[in-house]
Amino acid sequence: MRGAPFDRVGVYLDGVLLHSPFHTTDGQADNGSLTVFNGDLLDQMTLYQGAWPVRYADRTAGLLSVETRQGTRQDFRSQVSASASNASYLAEGPVGPDKRGAWLFAIRKSYLQYILNRIDLGDQPPFAFGFTDGEGRLDYDVTSQHALSLTFLDGTSNVDRTRFRAKLGPNSVMTSTFRFTLVNLRERYTARRLLVTSGVAWSRETGHVENHDISELSNQTYVLGTARVDATLMLTTRDTLDFGGDYRHVRQQGVSTQFVYAPQLTSSLDAFTGSANEGGVYVQESLVLSKTKFTGGARRDEHSLQPSQAAQPYASLSYDVSNKTRLEFDWGRYEQFAELNQVFSRFAAGPLRPEHATHYDVSIERRLDTRTRLRLELYDRQDHDLLARPLIDPRLAPNGIVINARPDAPLVNSEYGYARGAEVVVQRRTANGFTGWVSYAYGRAILRDDVLALTFPSDYDQRHTVNLYVSRRLRPTVNFSGHFTYGSGMPLPGFYRLDNGVYDLAQVRNDLRAPRYERADVRVNKEYVRRTFDAMLFAEVVNVTNHANRDFDSAGPYDPATGRSTPNFYSMFPILPSVGMVVTFGHGHKT
Repeated sequence: MRGAPFDRVGVYLDGVLLHSPFHTTDGQADNGSLTVFNGDLLDQMTLYQGAWPVRYADRTAGLLSVETRQGTRQDFRSQVSASASNASYLAEGPVGPDKRGAWLFAIRKSYLQYILNRIDLGDQPPFAFGFTDGEGRLDYDVTSQHALSLTFLDGTSNVDRTRFRAKLGPNSVMTSTFRFTLVNLRERYTARRLLVTSGVAWSRETGHVENHDISELSNQTYVLGTARVDATLMLTTRDTLDFGGDYRHVRQQGVSTQFVYAPQLTSSLDAFTGSANEGGVYVQESLVLSKTKFTGGARRDEHSLQPSQAAQPYASLSYDVSNKTRLEFDWGRYEQFAELNQVFSRFAAGPLRPEHATHYDVSIERRLDTRTRLRLELYDRQDHDLLARPLIDPRLAPNGIVINARPDAPLVNSEYGYARGAEVVVQRRTANGFTGWVSYAYGRAILRDDVLALTFPSDYDQRHTVNLYVSRRLRPTVNFSGHFTYGSGMPLPGFYRLDNGVYDLAQVRNDLRAPRYERADVRVNKEYVRRTFDAMLFAEVVNVTNHANRDFDSAGPYDPATGRSTPNFYSMFPILPSVGMVVTFGHGHKT
């Protein structure tokens, strides 16, 4: 997100900060793109790419807040979905004859990996997840002011690239299993001017990864217990006060192995185990005055093993220039504590400091008509004390001599830098006509490493991004939609240059980039409405242009005499046609 890795982006589900709620390999979300929670069970999502309110903590680059929905309190309803790549089932209904509560359950399974593993992609092995997940929610109104909710979530994912064993590097994933479990109990109390939400949650992650030699790359367990209270007090109709706090107990243990060419292949083993306590409190006030809204607040967090900076302030000012145009300024400072596998790592060079960032955002939004809006946003993020192992990659010295990689490279707070850019989006919404949006983003994310004394683009520096989505109801029961994504290539992380189709080591980090990413998907839906059920048939094509997208997998061997190098890559989705059906039974079954 804006040139930052995903471990700097927080995901909150029903008020709980989750560690890695993705179908992934070893608990690191960079290798996966699908969340464990089911989209059919979501009520609302809010994405913060710039400054965000102080109720959220322990992340520095961005935040996604997700709220799940209650089940229906009317009659029983169920839905079955099946296609060439996955299947799912959802059921929901009321609790008791007085319908003071509701329940909701969903399960889904993907078998896309079986298809991809049988497609010949040349010398680039694919990377596809198989997964199964289930989610349930139970709500009950104890009184008219007091309500309880219980959410359970469990998901497993796996990767099996045994068929491509000969094409995988020593750090490439061949087999992987990952499991994520969450239990969340929430209580909500409402009074005339006060809303209090409290809860406790427990989550657990386990992951195991092996390479082509059946050597263990990762075997980790992460357990998190959370207690949280949030309150909103309406001081007046124009003045709102938010305050609260949270406590987290974290336990992490495991081993990880990275094979480093130095230049001989060397095993770099790390083992860690430990626990820590984290906690924080916040207060924030929002005041509306005519055409102006001001929000200001501060947060303070503490960690049992790491020092904390001063209080983290946040401020937001919006002004309605006219009845169609709004101008907004946002500013905030944030910190993120190091993970326990970093704190207790054998490579940690002494006590680690929290990473922190300061966000500056300016946006203007204008309604072009009743259905169309235009938004322009400018941003600047200042990053400090970022963690890195700068000496783990081989590189060329200024005199052309190869500096070998260090398998024992220390982990230090050696990087700082900035991310700056502009984003523009045009969106149109209609019930039955043309609906869609188009967005363009330009950004630069630049880092400076004190150990290397070098300035370079971040590993996730993507200069140009284009997204386009269109949807059109062709007939009352027929709908067409399409989505297109373009992204300019991100750097190959390390010191590489390309000379006549051959990779060599370079003096500059992240100077060579992967090819551009392009993907276009199309879909057609046909609905059938009956008295007792609805059915929807659909046909879709993923990557309809069959564009060959590939990305960096892992570093490969290099020649210390010539600097010749052989990095490893992997392929993403080829063209994938699919057909399927969704059938809905019960009350409110309209698809």
